[in-house]
Amino acid sequence: MGQCNAGCGLCGDDDLHSFNKPTAATGAANIDPTLEEKSVLRIAVVRHGERADQAAPKTWFRSMLGKRYPFDPPLTLAGTKQAKTLGKELLARYNGEFSMVISSPFIRCIETAVEICRVFGVSLCVDRELGEIFSPVYFGAWDPPGPPLRTAEEIAAYIPNDVRIAGVGDDGKLTQDGFVGNPPVWPEKSGKVRLASRVEAVKLGGAGFILVTHGDCVAGCLALGLVSQRNESMAPTVTKVPYCGYVVLERPFSHHEEPVGLLDADAGWSVHNGHNEVTDPQGPDLSLWNPAHDKKAPTETVA
Repeated sequence: MGQCNAGCGLCGDDDLHSFNKPTAATGAANIDPTLEEKSVLRIAVVRHGERADQAAPKTWFRSMLGKRYPFDPPLTLAGTKQAKTLGKELLARYNGEFSMVISSPFIRCIETAVEICRVFGVSLCVDRELGEIFSPVYFGAWDPPGPPLRTAEEIAAYIPNDVRIAGVGDDGKLTQDGFVGNPPVWPEKSGKVRLASRVEAVKLGGAGFILVTHGDCVAGCLALGLVSQRNESMAPTVTKVPYCGYVVLERPFSHHEEPVGLLDADAGWSVHNGHNEVTDPQGPDLSLWNPAHDKKAPTETVA
């Protein structure tokens, strides 16, 4: 059975069915011994590329897969290109400083993650708790247990052989390690809290990770990170997360530190905003932390 050696705290059997904010004890237990005593913790939170149902809704919803999984479309060709471009952008900025890509189980995220994995040459872990907010606001009215979700085997079919799923054995068979986290229960009431908590918990071990998820997660992490960085009480408003928009959060990391959250002002968070639009409630000057956004980015919902 293959296991993750990146120190993420997600891919081991002990963490498979429980996911709480890390304590000092659990953090120490998941330290990667190859890391230096002091390092930089770096987390990139990425939205997927263009989704097929919004580019050509009639075509998607009339298809066989569209009827079976109406809210789980793949990428368009443009979305695949966006994912490749994003991977190259992150590689140019951060070189080889990410050790794994962790993805939402939705296919648009999986396909985005695959392209990033190819650029960085790293493994892919699928985390059910990075998935879309599982509520009628996003999926419409459904009786419990809600809209159908793909199985691990169906998701794995979208991951090509040149991208290794973290935790897949040498015999090619799936192990539990490659698919982590528990799917939310319909109708979910605290999805944004779940996503932010999941990002915080990926900090075990101090390694660098790329999380491929949905617009709400990117927006929440960007807003919380900016509050912490600027030591202010009022969060900025993230007005748009384009396809493949992202935020990179980084701070000094020590293996012996107490657990640190996204809102902890003394954590020393540094925030890089990748192409998202932000409105500053404190004033009009956005130049310090809101780089020029891509004016060609399409307008769409953040799912």
